[in-house]
Amino acid sequence: MIDFAQARIFPASFRSGTSNETYRTGKVYPGPEGEGFGPLKGFADHTLGGGSMLSWTTPAQGYVLLLPTVGTIRYSLDGNRPVDLEAGQSALIPVLPGEQLQCANAFPDLLVNYLQLYWDLPWMELPSETVYRLPLSETDRSWVPVVPERMANGLALPPVIQAWFGRFSGREEWVHRLKQPDHGLFVFVLEGAFEVQYRLLEARDALALWQAPEVELEALSERALVLAVEVAPLSGVPFF
Repeated sequence: MIDFAQARIFPASFRSGTSNETYRTGKVYPGPEGEGFGPLKGFADHTLGGGSMLSWTTPAQGYVLLLPTVGTIRYSLDGNRPVDLEAGQSALIPVLPGEQLQCANAFPDLLVNYLQLYWDLPWMELPSETVYRLPLSETDRSWVPVVPERMANGLALPPVIQAWFGRFSGREEWVHRLKQPDHGLFVFVLEGAFEVQYRLLEARDALALWQAPEVELEALSERALVLAVEVAPLSGVPFF
């Protein structure tokens, strides 16, 4: 089968990032020239040591998604009441430019890991911060959303914010059909290895795909876990 999809691979070993004795960050977006993938302008893989904290200033109006994968983080926006968020939950947070998002390790002597995604998407009505418990099985083949359809105050999410966790065992396959043919798919492997549209990805590797109306994924290891984010192109702007 001829593959006409366009792709960009981000191997874990070649991603930009920073680290010291208290934290480690692997960043995919923004890239060296400030580029993102459509409205997905930020993606980072953070590991925090015991009791440590990271602070980030929001560049524009939009949405931040926090996804702990190991342990519990405690986050707050602009000094508001802190919220504990554990692995198996997500938090979708509307932000304004110049706000301070702080994420801290809730444990004094354990490592925690979380993913941070940022969409540069203006909103007309004020949505509310929403914490969502993921219906993810530890053992069964699954493809589950990591964001709800609506915010806590009932407002519908922008249709371009769509993301899933997929859990599969060796040689299990999944085909994701994009909502629109001009959409792209951003894929990040958390555990194990996958072949995604005929491209090999190992743990912490990332891939951006476009010009593919459907994307085939095949797990190459047991209990492999992947995050997939469907992305709509900005009006009149190509992905790359």
